Amino acid sequence: MEIGHLHILVNDVAASNKFYQDTFALTQLADEEFGVILRDDSGIDFVIGPAVEGQTQGQRMHFGFRQTSRASVKEKYDELSAKGHQFITPYTENDFITLFSINDPDGNLIEVYFAKGLEA
Repeated sequence: MEIGHLHILVNDVAASNKFYQDTFALTQLADEEFGVILRDDSGIDFVIGPAVEGQTQGQRMHFGFRQTSRASVKEKYDELSAKGHQFITPYTENDFITLFSINDPDGNLIEVYFAKGLEA
């Protein structure tokens, strides 16, 4: 079984679409009534849909962008630092995992990580 997509709800679909394409180099596949469909290099689809009053994401919902090495996590961290991003979890490295986290424009938590032993 593989994860095929992740669907999140946002207040501004256009702003989030631009953020994910610019920040993580996702490719737009379609713009549908239920949201914009983006795809990453591994083929996982990411749907950004408009928030509907009364719907929630959940307080700790997050997703992760798995990197190929500790160095690639640090490279992305340095890139986002230079662009002025604020970090929820600063760059952290231990024997098992290297990670940091940021929020997107709607406050969704994003983790960028490399986990030893869990490489793709």
